[in-house]
Amino acid sequence: DLLLVSHTPDLMAAIRSYDPGLIAFSALTGVHLSLEELAVKIKREMNVPIIVGGPHPTYSPDMINRPGIDIICRGEGELAMLELADAMQADRDVTKYRNLHVKTKNGTIHSNELRPPVPLDDLPPPDRDLYYKKYGFLAKMPMKRFISSMGCPYPCTFCHEPVIRALYKSETKSDYLRRKSVSRIVAEIKDIKQRYPLKHVHFSDDLFFIRNNYKWLEEFAEVYPKEVGLPWNCNIRYDSVTQKAADLLEKALCYGGAVGLESGNEEIRKVVIRKQSKNDHIVDGARFLREKKIKVLTTNMIGLPGETLDNALETVELNMRLKSDYVRANTFLLFPGLPLVEYARQGGYIDDDFDIDLQAASSQDIT
Repeated sequence: DLLLVSHTPDLMAAIRSYDPGLIAFSALTGVHLSLEELAVKIKREMNVPIIVGGPHPTYSPDMINRPGIDIICRGEGELAMLELADAMQADRDVTKYRNLHVKTKNGTIHSNELRPPVPLDDLPPPDRDLYYKKYGFLAKMPMKRFISSMGCPYPCTFCHEPVIRALYKSETKSDYLRRKSVSRIVAEIKDIKQRYPLKHVHFSDDLFFIRNNYKWLEEFAEVYPKEVGLPWNCNIRYDSVTQKAADLLEKALCYGGAVGLESGNEEIRKVVIRKQSKNDHIVDGARFLREKKIKVLTTNMIGLPGETLDNALETVELNMRLKSDYVRANTFLLFPGLPLVEYARQGGYIDDDFDIDLQAASSQDIT
C-alpha cells in the first residue's frame, strides 16, 4: 500500500491497520531530516524494517548510519525492492542484494555494488492505482505525468544528472541514459486515457529530445497524434530547438515547454554551470517555439556562485528578449554531490566545513 504523509491524518493508525512487513520512504535532500525523524517515531512504536531510497541516500549513502533506518537503496530500486521483498518473505539473508546498504542488528553495515540500469521497456507500467484507490483527487486530475526517458547527457554543474551518470558509469560500466520505445510510452498513455480522466499529458523527462538527434521524436510525431491526440508539454533546451525540431513538436501536438535558461550571462553559463549555449541560439530557439504558438516557461536561477547584481539583471533582460509566456526563478541550493558545490567551496563562496544537514535544519526552522 502507499500512504501520502500530507494527506493521511493519523499516519500511525494507517500504518498499523496495514500491518506492513517493510516500510519504504523516498527521500529528497532538504527534507531528509524530517523523514529521519519520522522513521525514528515509527521505529519507536513499531518494530518494522525501514528502507529509504531516492536522491538523498543515493548521493549521501552515510544515511544508513542514521537511527531508525535499516536499509538504503542507491540508484534505481525496482529490482532491488523486488528481491528484498522476496527474500524477506522467504526469511532469507537480505544483506547481499545489489543497490542496497543493509544495517544488521549488531550495527554491521553491508554495502553492495550498483546493478546496471534496467531497459525501460522491460519494466511494467507504473501502478498508479496505488495512489488513485485512496487519493481520488489524483485520479480526477485532468493532467497526468509520464516518463519516456531517464537521464540527460549534459554536464550542468547544478544538476544531479551528470553525477548519477558518472556513478553508474564507474560502478556498472554502463550508460544511465535510456528511452522507452514510442510504442511503449504511447500504450502507457492510452491505458490511462481509457481508464481515467486525461486532458493533458506532461512528460517529466529531464529532456524530451536532444539537438540533431530527432529520430525518436520523428516517430513520436507520427504515432502520438493518431493514437493519443492530446496536447502535451515537456522539458527542453532552447539551443536544442531548430526549425526542424519546432516543426516536429507542432506536428506531435506539443502545447508547451519548460526551458532552463538559468542565467542571462554567457560566461556564468559556460564557466560556472557548464551550460554552453550562446544567447543568439537561445533567442532563435525561443522564436521557433513562439512561431509555432508553443507556450514556454523559462526557468532561471539566482544565487549562483560569483553572480553579481548586474549578472542577475542580465538574466532579467534576456528573459525580456525571449518573450516567454511564464517565468520562474529558483534559488541555487547546495545539495551533496553536485559539482557546483565543490566549485563554490574552492571559490570561497561557502565555508570548508559547510554541512548540508545544518542547511536543511535551518530551512525546516524557517518553515
